Amino acid sequence: MSILLGEADPSAEEQGLEAARLALDPTAEPTTSGRNAGFLRNDAVLAVIFVSDENDFSVLQPNSTSGVQHAWWCDRGDKGFIGWGYPTDATAVCAPVSTYTDFFLNLKGGDAAMLQLSAIVDPGGGADCSSASTGSRYLELMTATAGITERVCEAEMGPAMTRMSEVIANKALTRFKAT
Repeated sequence: MSILLGEADPSAEEQGLEAARLALDPTAEPTTSGRNAGFLRNDAVLAVIFVSDENDFSVLQPNSTSGVQHAWWCDRGDKGFIGWGYPTDATAVCAPVSTYTDFFLNLKGGDAAMLQLSAIVDPGGGADCSSASTGSRYLELMTATAGITERVCEAEMGPAMTRMSEVIANKALTRFKAT
């Protein structure tokens, strides 16, 4: 399995964490009656895999002037701004990674053994990954949840997917032992 970076029209404001939250929110469409109805089960391990060649720019509140949720200029509080430097009229506020840590854990009643998050991102520091930027917010979430991190710039994704699937399967098997 190979992943080609930059082959499509890339977004400068990827919001993978917020997209996962919206897809899995048990109080909203689509999990209540839409396509994802019944997807979340209390007795099942939840595995989410994020794949990105950029940092996450999930916003907590929209741009105060335009009302648009652009994250190009995302204020991370004491960590400063991330993004491309526009719009200049106001800033969006990045949702703290702890918002997503809490959300995913709460989906499983706070039981970390029922949750497996993984990220295939650029962990930074590698010259061999010049087409990607460090996925620091994904890395922060993986650290907070004991998630798995793999490198997005590997030529072959098969070994990374095998490692992740083994961890997920072991977690599920540990939870549901045959009697």
